[in-house]
Amino acid sequence: MPEHDTVNAGWPPRDPLLAGVMERVVWRVNRLRCMTPAEIRHRVLRALAMRAERWGLVGSHAIPPPDLAHAFRP
Repeated sequence: MPEHDTVNAGWPPRDPLLAGVMERVVWRVNRLRCMTPAEIRHRVLRALAMRAERWGLVGSHAIPPPDLAHAFRP
């Protein structure tokens, strides 16, 4: 059965780095299959908003100074 060996050659990957990447891809695909379209949309929009804020495209440019005038009570 040499044909059988050629079909399965390379799976599972022998390279540990490739095997790890494939494991993460399979996990993410399964995770997406468990989500509703509304949850996927919400998560994508939230991730985009976080990246836009991190890159300085949206949000406040000036951070107000802290108000240190009030003393704390023990």
